Amino acid sequence: MKLTLVLYDPQGCIEAERINIIQKLPLLVVVIRTFNSFPPGMWGYTAVDVWTKDENETKVPYRRT
Repeated sequence: MKLTLVLYDPQGCIEAERINIIQKLPLLVVVIRTFNSFPPGMWGYTAVDVWTKDENETKVPYRRT
């Protein structure tokens, strides 16, 4: 079983080397723990509530489609 880590930034995509998660289990644990320490903004979440109106003129959370 292989895992590929892909990071995106404004300049494009950075793809890391594929690893076998069974053989490199300690590395996988470190990666997961590191990602868990990222603040929500690094995951693409924002603390700002953005609202729009739907077809019934009801205030609803904005969702990009």
